[in-house]
Amino acid sequence: MGKEVFTWNIQSGACPVSSDEVLIEIGYAPNVDAGPDLYTQGVARVRVQVEVNQPSIINWEPSIILDEIDQLVTYANIEETTELVVSATSEPFCTRQDTLKIRVLSPVEINTVFTPDGDDINDEWNIEGSESYPKMKVVVFNR
Repeated sequence: MGKEVFTWNIQSGACPVSSDEVLIEIGYAPNVDAGPDLYTQGVARVRVQVEVNQPSIINWEPSIILDEIDQLVTYANIEETTELVVSATSEPFCTRQDTLKIRVLSPVEINTVFTPDGDDINDEWNIEGSESYPKMKVVVFNR
């Protein structure tokens, strides 16, 4: 980052040399990290935080669900799976952004009765809401 002076000269045959200087301000876009995706069960108030490597103007979206949109740390009021976008703008207006997905998980309901005897009552054992937990492992013990 810094400022550099760019000088140019134009020479065209018999005409006098024309020159000028231009001040160029060089900036670097900030590194922006909103962290890994977050998970919550049901409606929740979730603390979110962004890390940037240089002084920057912060902007979180969608603003309607956030307490503060211009802070490194804020709270999001989550009712459904939502993707937040955070932008960081440094001088001289170099911008980068990152996204953060907050997933709302379904509650798990485990049927405690399983009688596979063909009477159509509790013949199947299902775990309602298990689709929200793709890495879930089920272990069944025989008492």
